[in-house]
Order: sequence, then structure tokens, then C-alpha cells
Amino acid sequence: MGGNSLPKLNPDNPAVAEALSEVVAYWKGVDGWRLDAAHLLPALFLKKLRKSFENVNPQGILIGEEWEHAGAAIREGLYDGVTNFLFRRPLEAFFKGDLAAESLVRRLSLVPETYPWPGVVQSWNFLDNHDTDRFLTAVGGRTDRLDIAIALMFTLPGTPMIYYGDEIGMRGKDSLASRAPMLWERKRWKKEVFEIFKRFIALRKAHPVLATGSLEWLQASNESSSFAFARSNPEERIVVAVNAGEFEEKFILGGKKFSLPPGGVEVLFS
Repeated sequence: MGGNSLPKLNPDNPAVAEALSEVVAYWKGVDGWRLDAAHLLPALFLKKLRKSFENVNPQGILIGEEWEHAGAAIREGLYDGVTNFLFRRPLEAFFKGDLAAESLVRRLSLVPETYPWPGVVQSWNFLDNHDTDRFLTAVGGRTDRLDIAIALMFTLPGTPMIYYGDEIGMRGKDSLASRAPMLWERKRWKKEVFEIFKRFIALRKAHPVLATGSLEWLQASNESSSFAFARSNPEERIVVAVNAGEFEEKFILGGKKFSLPPGGVEVLFS
């Protein structure tokens, strides 16, 4: 009690590794573990921990906190997926004007094109966590930009991870502010943000293709800040079109012609 920092354990010490493996084995009802600062952990320890977990729950998953590209770690079997900062970072840069639409598409393609596919769909796509500023604050408080980011979180490959308070539009200018207590007073919620989350949660639940389907980019335009992609499986194909620009944009996709207003997202089914 009274300490001002977290203890730093040495997983290279066999006794420490054994004790941590025993903790994982003890909690038999746990479906998954998120490993904090996983990039600092030795591979030998991670493999031992994974084996301990598989012994009690063969269907469970291990998620590693990784801030950079982690395809090699997933291919080695160190964990099943990662906290996908490579999803969040380009979106923030795009809405701050530091990344064009075509570059955004290339950045968002990196994980789907280079990770083993199970690692892609099991990695967590998120907008905020306890180590970042709140996305809504980062994009200047513009809920139209947050709405697009929410849509992409639920329709691009990966597992959506909602950090508490995102669903009601909480703001925070740094990691400390992002850890503020949950706002329980409904009158302070941004109801339009809450409704967008509900809409895309329902969409993803109703269409399994959004969980496991392949990804195909259809178009991207730096000039209009618009882009479109498709998610497909043998049963269904869903096309998502986004206009993140400041003017109305026309699309021709899947034989359909339509226009999107600034900040518009259209989901087409076939």
C-alpha cells in the first residue's frame, strides 16, 4: 500500500514465469487475456503462458498490447491478436489533415495484408484507450468525423473495442483526462454518438461478413477525401462508401449511383 508506481516483474526469472502461469491456470472461466506492454515480454515466457492458458481454455484468446506492427509475433504464436494502434493512428492523422485519403487506405491495408488472417480479425480496432487522448478531442470535437471513425471500426476487418465513454462522446485532451470517471448523467451524453454506436453494433451482429469477410478497396480520392471498400464471403457482399470531405460526392458502386453529403457513410448490401 502507498506505492507510487507499478511493480516491475522479471519474467525471465523462472519462478516469476511459473507464478504468472499459475495465475492464468487458476482463472479457468476467463475467455481471454490482454497482456499489457506485451512487446516487453520475452518470447519464451509468452509461449509458456499461452500453453498454460490453452490447457484450461483451448478456445480462449491472448491479446498483446502492441503499438507497432506485430505480424511476426502473431505468426510465432505469441498471441492471437493485438491492440491495433495501426488502425487508430492513421484515422487520427487523416482527420487532422496530416494524411490524404489514398494514404489512409494504404495505412489501413497494412494489417489485413501482412498479418495472418485469424490475427487480423482477432485484433482490436479501437478509437481510444487509457494511453491516448480521446478521439473526439483529437478531431476537434467534430462528431461527424467521429461518426465515420465509428463506422470504420465496425466495418473494417478486426474486432471492435469500445473504450468506456466513447459511446457517449466523452472527451479528454491527454491520457490522464481519458481516464476520467464515466459520465453516468444521461443529460451530458451526446445522444447522436450513442445512436451511431447502436446502429453499427446492430449492423455487425446482423451480418457476419463484417466479422470474417475479405477486404477489397474499391476507390479512394485525395481530392474529395472519399473512399469505398467491400467485405465479402460466399453468402454476402457489403460495400461501404465514405465521404469525409467538405462537399457532396457522387459514387457509382455495384451498379448503383448515389450521392453522399459531407460526413456521409453509405452501406450497400448485395
